[in-house]
Amino acid sequence: MEINVAESSAESFAFSMPVITTIETAIKVKGLRILINGSIGAQYVTYARVEREIAANAKEFLLENGAMIVLKEGEEDKFSFKFDECAPM
Repeated sequence: MEINVAESSAESFAFSMPVITTIETAIKVKGLRILINGSIGAQYVTYARVEREIAANAKEFLLENGAMIVLKEGEEDKFSFKFDECAPM
């Protein structure tokens, strides 16, 4: 997965234009969350409603408009991504 990341303010990041590239196998993806330092913060939840079927050997945007805003927690935050579903078709 590829995603654009920009600092949107001193307190937050903006994640936009996530792209998934498949190789050999078609997949189905639902729901995208951004985790900060391994967890979803209780004070906010960054979630995008996504439901896509992506063909084998394809490259497809999951979100084409808008950005997911994530608040910073510290000096060296680490981000990861979680899908509600990501499985071969």
